[in-house]
Amino acid sequence: MRWLLIVLACVLITNVAYADKFEDAWVYFLNEKYNISERIVDSLLQSQNNSPKIYYLKALLLSKRLRFEESRVYFEKLSFYEGKWKGYALSGNADTFFLEGKFEKACLLYSTFLNRFPSSDLTSEAIYKYALCLRKEGNWSQAREYFDRLVKKYPQAISSTYARKILSENEFFFTIQIGSFLNYDNAYNLSKKVSSLGYDAHIKKIVHKGKLYYRVRIGMFQTRVEAENKFKRLAVDGFSGMIYP
Repeated sequence: MRWLLIVLACVLITNVAYADKFEDAWVYFLNEKYNISERIVDSLLQSQNNSPKIYYLKALLLSKRLRFEESRVYFEKLSFYEGKWKGYALSGNADTFFLEGKFEKACLLYSTFLNRFPSSDLTSEAIYKYALCLRKEGNWSQAREYFDRLVKKYPQAISSTYARKILSENEFFFTIQIGSFLNYDNAYNLSKKVSSLGYDAHIKKIVHKGKLYYRVRIGMFQTRVEAENKFKRLAVDGFSGMIYP
């Protein structure tokens, strides 16, 4: 009996230490101290005392480092666990494709997630990202529908704040951004230069991280093909930029 009590005490101490380490790793992750968080997570993985939450955090860390294929390996491990973890794995996989710019694949996975896990604690965020994917793909009416759905169903969610902003700006079209400046005169001069060549230029004011930017954009296109064709013409005329959204 005495030996049994000793063994149980050792197991309890080990579990408490494991839980404390994981909690530390999670706090470091939330504070964007990814190197420290990953060192702790890797030490826990080496201990072979793994759990779904360790796989989840490791996958998130790999995504932060833009190591998407490796991240998906850990989300795959996570998918073998029952309950909320299957939803976390599916949503996490969708996020990796979204961050990679593979919006068609991300759209498919977010749609699958929303059908299979309509009441998850990740649902509001998934609706928002699905709407962003649809917008990136040029599916304007469906994107608007999902932004509306998010705002109505989850009015207090942080993602709803962003959705309201997108809806209020009504930018459901492609445009080409050729410059972003803190100084208005620089934006005006570029806008005037490109307009003199026959392009439909406008200046968009954007507040980002507390700073006001003046972004020079060209045109409003309903399809990506139209935007890409105009982009090629701009490149010939010596301008570089990006298609937005």
